[in-house]
Amino acid sequence: KEVSAWLNLATAAQAAGSLGRAAVALERATQLAREDSAIWARLGELLLELHRTTNRKEFLVQAVVAWEKSLSLEPDQPKLRNWVKTYESVVNPHPGTRPTTQSSE
Repeated sequence: KEVSAWLNLATAAQAAGSLGRAAVALERATQLAREDSAIWARLGELLLELHRTTNRKEFLVQAVVAWEKSLSLEPDQPKLRNWVKTYESVVNPHPGTRPTTQSSE
């Protein structure tokens, strides 16, 4: 029940244009439901939107990390797999190393 409250808050914040607050709410939801691939995917999409509106690369890095987490839980997500493939070269131009983020998994 607490997870759905955070998801509802994220939806309301995003609808109001408060992407940062929506991201915080989704991050809290992932902490409560670590094995829910849909929440991780949604967080990644929101972080991509934040990246597009702010042009801050760290949001794109965090988006790829969230999508990879979602894919580790549910591998059959072609859209996410394509997004990871598309953005990973921007996020991690040096293959063999992992990007660092401040978000916890």
